Amino acid sequence: MDGSILDQNTPSGSMLEAQSAEVADFVQQGEPAEFSPFAALGRLMRGRWLVLMFLATILGLGLGVPGYLSGKKTYEGQAILRISAREPGILFAS
Repeated sequence: MDGSILDQNTPSGSMLEAQSAEVADFVQQGEPAEFSPFAALGRLMRGRWLVLMFLATILGLGLGVPGYLSGKKTYEGQAILRISAREPGILFAS
């Protein structure tokens, strides 16, 4: 060419080899792993599980006990049991 700016910005042979090596590495890596929300949660909670269990227990007791105690009886049942001392007649003797 005539020595314009385009000629000066053309990559050299070693630069092309480095770029092609990067592209080859990218192509050989294949598909990235699928996103897993459980794996993300595991990474976020690393080292904090004991604190989480303690807070969940306190919150559960703090809300569960008053909820149980504030409940009202909504049903009542009655029953009469009849107990017979003699066996009923058998329909067919086997």
